[in-house]
Amino acid sequence: DPVGGESLVCSGHGVRLSMLWLSPLKDLVMAAIWPYCAVSRSVVWRGRKLRFGHESQLRPDTEGPLVVRLARRLTTGITG
Repeated sequence: DPVGGESLVCSGHGVRLSMLWLSPLKDLVMAAIWPYCAVSRSVVWRGRKLRFGHESQLRPDTEGPLVVRLARRLTTGITG
């Protein structure tokens, strides 16, 4: 029904009115993801994981996951 109640047309894309309740759920998920992305120091670009280093230079991430990096920093802080 192009005029009535089954779908809402916006910019050429049909949106089912029965799915509009998902919009607040999507907003909550995005609100949880956005802060992590804002402070994350790594990115996957064309299948390669890169980290932002000194002066925002990208370099290959060879240090491993966060737990490994934290353990390495703690042990080097104790030993040297």
